[in-house]
Amino acid sequence: MIEPQKCFTEEYVAQVVHDLKTPVLAIGGYAKRLREGKLGPLNERQKEALDNVLETADRLEHDLAWIVEHARAGRFVWEEARHERFDLRDHAARVVETVRALAEQKGVGLELDLPEEPVEVSADPRMVDRSVSELVHNALKHSPEGERVAISLRVEEGTVELAVSDRGEGFDPEKLKQIFQPWEQVIQIEDRRIRGVGLGLANVKHYAEAHGGEVRAETSPGEGSTFRLVLPLDGGAAGSPAADPEDRKGRGR
Repeated sequence: MIEPQKCFTEEYVAQVVHDLKTPVLAIGGYAKRLREGKLGPLNERQKEALDNVLETADRLEHDLAWIVEHARAGRFVWEEARHERFDLRDHAARVVETVRALAEQKGVGLELDLPEEPVEVSADPRMVDRSVSELVHNALKHSPEGERVAISLRVEEGTVELAVSDRGEGFDPEKLKQIFQPWEQVIQIEDRRIRGVGLGLANVKHYAEAHGGEVRAETSPGEGSTFRLVLPLDGGAAGSPAADPEDRKGRGR
């Protein structure tokens, strides 16, 4: 008999996600055609119902993509980080624009506070973009209608900090460590709010550490949360966990 833990290779996870994405895309595609009235007229209640279907399908597709990302991050992220020079300010602005339509649909405002000058960093642009996207999506998911999500970028003492704040339900500060746990640990947590943020934030933590950075979090029940992605301006590759081959082997188990 094959041991269960040996079944969940990156290739296995990718295949399962691929099989699951096919019906999700079909559901979203038909729902979109219905919502646009291409299959007949709709009343307002039907339109609202389809909006919920579309939002759920988009969220599920997003979560499936992050499952693959987690499988890759847990085993190979240290070797795959590719440092390039780019303007983090520009990248952050573009990522926020990609979620603006979702924010408007949810009735949540977006506040973007960026420096006037470019913020040049040495990092893997793909990993950074995914991290920013996950933090903003997470804030939107936990923001009630009528509230705002604030995104800011600050440079200080050789580091850059991207902060994403929401005014959602927040959670017990004592559970902060749990939200950055790997998926296999998060799914054992009974608090569904913590489970709901665990997968994506575990990957953000991986990505930050691959650059010698970190993710900080502040939260309070009923008052919302703030997540801060802190990265060294010079990339910090030499001081990151990725620099130790033995550590990389251990993380690949």
